[in-house]
Amino acid sequence: MREAVIVTAGRSPVGKRDGGLAGVHPADLSALVLRAPPERPA
Repeated sequence: MREAVIVTAGRSPVGKRDGGLAGVHPADLSALVLRAPPERPA
């Protein structure tokens, strides 16, 4: 039997020190990436 594999890639936002994302916790940025693959169309 063949094995099914789901492959996708995600990227977190990138910012500069003291920039627009300075107030966002790194775990929150990572959560964006982890939640994104199920929302993307195949």
